[in-house]
Amino acid sequence: MTNRDSYAFGEVWDAARVKPLINQWAEDAKVSMLFLKQIKTINVISEADKWAVVKDSEPVRGMSGNAGSVSSFDKVRIHAYGPGDQPSANSTWLVGINDTYPTATSTIRDIAQDGRWIPHRGIAMPLEQPKGDARMAFEGRIFSYLPTPIATDLPFHVHGVFALISNRKGLVTSAANNSHAASWNEYMLSTLLPPLIVQTMSCLLRLKFDCLDTRQPRTGIDGAFHAILGAYFKMWPLRSSGDMTSLVQRFWELAHTSLIFPVRPLRQETDAPVVQGFAGKDVCFPMCKAPLDVLPKLEQLLRENDVPLCECVQDVSSSALYHWRKASLTMIQTDASLLRKVLRGNSDLMLKIRSQDGRGWLLELLLGVLLDKDEDGIDHLNGLALLPLEDDTWVSLSPNPVYYTASTMARSLFKNHKTMVKESAFATSKLQKILKALEKDPRYGVAPLPPAKFTEYVCLENSAGIPQPKLLQVWEYIRTSPDLTGFGDLPILTTIWGTVVPLRNCQGALRVSQNDRLDTGSMLHKLGQVLQRAGIIVFQLDKNEKHKYLEAKSGPYSDSSVISAFVKSGGSLSSMTFDSSEASTLREVIRSALNEFSHGVMSDLGFLRIWPSYGAAHGESRLICAHSNQIIDGGHDIRNLGDSHNVIQGTYSDTVKRLGAHSVHLTDFTRERVIPRLQSQVIMPISNKAHMTAYIQLLKNLVRIATTKSNQKSEAQRLLQFGSLILARDGSLHACNDLFDPHDTLLTTVYRHSSSNRFPNQEVYTALQSGGSTVTKFRQSTQDPVLIECANTVLEETVKRPHAEATKTMARALVIKIYTKPSSANWMQSRWKVVPISESLPAPYSSSAPYLPAYMSFSDLILKDYQDIAWTQCGFFPSDLEPPQNCRNVWAEVGKPRIQVIVDHLHSLAKDLASTWTSNSEQLQLQLTLINTYTALNKYASESDVNSTTLSSLLTTMTVPYIFNSFEKEISDPEAWQWPDQLILDVENPTATHRLVHSKLTQFRSFLAAAGVHEMLSVAGDVKVTPAPPPSEFVTMLCNLFESQDRTSGFMDVCFRFYPGGQDIFAHKIVLAHSSKYFKTRFLGVWAKHVTRDSADPMLEVIDMSSLASGDEDFYAAFWGVLYYLYSHNLTRWNGPPTPAQLSEAQLASRDGVSERVQYLLSLLALADEYQISRLKDLIAYELVFRRMIVQGNVFTVREHAELKRCRPVVEHCEKYIKANAISLKSFVMGEIVALQKELLKGGRDKDGRETVIMKEEKAEYETHLQVIGEIMKNEEAIGSHLSCNYYL
Repeated sequence: MTNRDSYAFGEVWDAARVKPLINQWAEDAKVSMLFLKQIKTINVISEADKWAVVKDSEPVRGMSGNAGSVSSFDKVRIHAYGPGDQPSANSTWLVGINDTYPTATSTIRDIAQDGRWIPHRGIAMPLEQPKGDARMAFEGRIFSYLPTPIATDLPFHVHGVFALISNRKGLVTSAANNSHAASWNEYMLSTLLPPLIVQTMSCLLRLKFDCLDTRQPRTGIDGAFHAILGAYFKMWPLRSSGDMTSLVQRFWELAHTSLIFPVRPLRQETDAPVVQGFAGKDVCFPMCKAPLDVLPKLEQLLRENDVPLCECVQDVSSSALYHWRKASLTMIQTDASLLRKVLRGNSDLMLKIRSQDGRGWLLELLLGVLLDKDEDGIDHLNGLALLPLEDDTWVSLSPNPVYYTASTMARSLFKNHKTMVKESAFATSKLQKILKALEKDPRYGVAPLPPAKFTEYVCLENSAGIPQPKLLQVWEYIRTSPDLTGFGDLPILTTIWGTVVPLRNCQGALRVSQNDRLDTGSMLHKLGQVLQRAGIIVFQLDKNEKHKYLEAKSGPYSDSSVISAFVKSGGSLSSMTFDSSEASTLREVIRSALNEFSHGVMSDLGFLRIWPSYGAAHGESRLICAHSNQIIDGGHDIRNLGDSHNVIQGTYSDTVKRLGAHSVHLTDFTRERVIPRLQSQVIMPISNKAHMTAYIQLLKNLVRIATTKSNQKSEAQRLLQFGSLILARDGSLHACNDLFDPHDTLLTTVYRHSSSNRFPNQEVYTALQSGGSTVTKFRQSTQDPVLIECANTVLEETVKRPHAEATKTMARALVIKIYTKPSSANWMQSRWKVVPISESLPAPYSSSAPYLPAYMSFSDLILKDYQDIAWTQCGFFPSDLEPPQNCRNVWAEVGKPRIQVIVDHLHSLAKDLASTWTSNSEQLQLQLTLINTYTALNKYASESDVNSTTLSSLLTTMTVPYIFNSFEKEISDPEAWQWPDQLILDVENPTATHRLVHSKLTQFRSFLAAAGVHEMLSVAGDVKVTPAPPPSEFVTMLCNLFESQDRTSGFMDVCFRFYPGGQDIFAHKIVLAHSSKYFKTRFLGVWAKHVTRDSADPMLEVIDMSSLASGDEDFYAAFWGVLYYLYSHNLTRWNGPPTPAQLSEAQLASRDGVSERVQYLLSLLALADEYQISRLKDLIAYELVFRRMIVQGNVFTVREHAELKRCRPVVEHCEKYIKANAISLKSFVMGEIVALQKELLKGGRDKDGRETVIMKEEKAEYETHLQVIGEIMKNEEAIGSHLSCNYYL
């Protein structure tokens, strides 16, 4: 550099202005050569000064040339010389270089090629700085071969072939609109550089710690170790900002699996290195907040348990925690959970820690989980030696054995330290809470000292008794306990006799005060010796600290309490004996204070032998105890009823029952003792008056119990009713339920001659009925079993002596009783033949009555109301023994003849009586009988299909014709009787093979159908008619005018003339044209051309209809019906215009009226079809179908006409009718064909041949009908073959 001025960029650059630039460049030259591998020296020479920067480097041994290694690491030294070649600064660096792609996609390679970037990168970490330099003075920068002013806030320099902005003061980012350059920079920072930093850190770890001299003393090693450790971690990128964020985050992610964390060897071996590199995921980061005397021991414990403890500072741990948590990576820390894990089974750690504070800190750390309610941590506490005892030992937490905590006073009363927790170790408030938590959880074996354990320890140390001073201290300790039950074994209770007994003896003891009587007249004095022998405790409350527990557990002194305590003493009271005076005293005391005794006391008092009994049979008495002995409830006297030595006299009934005596009810005593003695004749009322008196009194007492409100009322009633206690007239024993009531009329009638063991002894009966009592109920005929038994007896008598008057009397009495109880048995069974039958019938029925036995069952006899329909087959109830209405309600079929009987009766009428009853009165009676019989059979058949089938089956047994079908003939005439299959219903005329059912018999249709009479079945109709529009008042008026044919008032403008000077029909053209397209077309067409005017009324148009009518009255009537429909939209009720000669409703309903109506409807149907009035056709079909006008005589004609006029509903209905009655119609048609064939074969009577032609036409028409049936039934061949066979009959 010369002193002459230079010119550049239009400015003057002299020495003063250039020198600072040279100095700055010389300063940058100290680091500029870090990543310039080929440049070794830089010299700056001027006329006055000289600067020089020299670089020398050597490869780091063991870090280059490894297999698979692509990075090189050099130790670089920079020597800087100032003017005069004087050294100005020296520095040492660890430089790592790599210029390969680790893994790069084709995209990043294409980006690099386009931008002419290469993956060359490097890291430079300062190993030595010039003296006076510090970490805070160091500023990490980005290099791109040469340094840039871009600071990284990292403790090392970062080099890479970056994409820089034009002035090299920043990296290209995505904001610069150069996505390739920004992507390359991001790839360099997040992918290429972080692995190189990790490798450089690994090299740095080795360089730092390999220089440590392991031959020095341990203290020297530790000092140098911590110094090197601090220098090592100063190179770690702990924080990041700006562009370096992704680089630092990626570095920490790689550190998680890289061996760059220093860990001392887990085993102290001679040739082991000072540290080993571990991956971040495998090391345990140390605990920093611990007392000084605790931390080394914890670290030693961790190492002894093979835990790789990382030697790092807090900043490193915090940075690792931050970055790894951000990347969802795991981190092992020295926390309470880890310590609990390594402490399990190690019981001497707490002993090694000398300071109280250190132990307290560790207890809070390890047991603090109890306060956090962390169940996982709590589960790991068992087995940890963390419980201090008073003997300065530490034991493990476990459910067993249990260690106790106690107050200072309690511990002063005994010297047992092996089970007592040292509570002074839990000095802080948190430790106190932890101790309380340990006490609450039984899993850790820590509990407050229970009273029983306190008592055990005190008694163990004072086996000869507690000295008086200590006794007072014990009272002082337990005074605050409200419940002293746990201290029951402590011998501290002082009695009035001066003895000291265990505290538990206060239970049930008596407490006295100075005011209580203890003189000779008191009960305590009278029974004092007995009480002392019984071990009863009596004490003064004042001399025993007046504790409320003693007051609660003991009872106040009184006469009754002394008795209670005496009883509860536990002695054998049943073995004690008392004289009569003592027994009397005790009885009086017990009776007077009975209500004051508890149930338990009274139960024990029952063992005292102080109660007099009834004694043995000969009358002697003795004292017995109440317990397990008996007392008769109610105090009833049981003398003279056998031995009762264990029964206490009834005077003390209420008292002894409460003391444990069994209250024996008189009913139980009678059942268990009296009845067996009666049966074994120990008690003999019949022969021993005293026994009879006692027996009668016993019965009266039982009756009294059974009639009063008591809990034994029902039991006494059952005993009297069902127990074998009642004497019969013969002296035998029975239950009331087995003996008959001597006041029952039916029983005395039926059993008047029976033995005396069926009725009770009269004296006994009187006693049982004393006071009007009805508690005992002897057997009466109102009872179903008794009534059945009587019926069986009467049934036997009707067999043995059927004609005896006594038998008839018994039977009549029985029947009358049965009528009062019809539901008592199934009296309709045929076995009960106990009803006497009616002896005779009036004439003429008596002549044909059957022979019957004298007694018959209820089901075989018939009421006289049914005489006409069964007299030839059955017997009848006597008029005074007919079942009343209540029986008929229960016996639905009583008195009614069975259907078989009615059929047999009909057979008898037709076979036997029709030919023998010849007089007028007999024949009239027989006709009436037949009508009644037919009525009954018809009613039966109409009730159900099952009945109809049953009747049909029964009628097949008839051997003679049984249908009387000719009421005009005599009933004895055989021609008047017909078989059912010779008759037919629902036809107009008889056929060649069948006769019509007489009109008087049509009411019996169900019977006739069941018998086999042919009938035409009706079929349901199905015709739908569109509803007519609602008529207005004007329309109704027009219709009335048309119907009246009042041309003057009606202003009618058209006349339909059928005969010149004859029948006319007047109408309104507008109505007809509006209602029918046909008429509208005619009015505008044919009729308009040939219309004429009436000479009398020129406004009236006349239409000549004579050519259409051709003298046919039916056409005129049908045409009027069409016009009527166009006016009213209804079907006319008349067969043409209404005239006085029209048929009435009744005539229309007759057979001829129906025939005329059908003929008219068919004519009307023809016009409706021609005029295309479809709704009128539906109305015609509706009337034909639903008024059932289609019958056997016209079904074929109507079908043919309807099919021709396209009225499908009528056609379908006719076919349904034919299908339903195919057999009857076929029989009818074939009969007509056969009859016509026979007439044709005769031939000769027809001279001109006209009748023959007519018969042939009729025969052909019938054959057509037969073919129609065949077509409908799909059976033409069978019918045709049948027809051909009949032609030749």
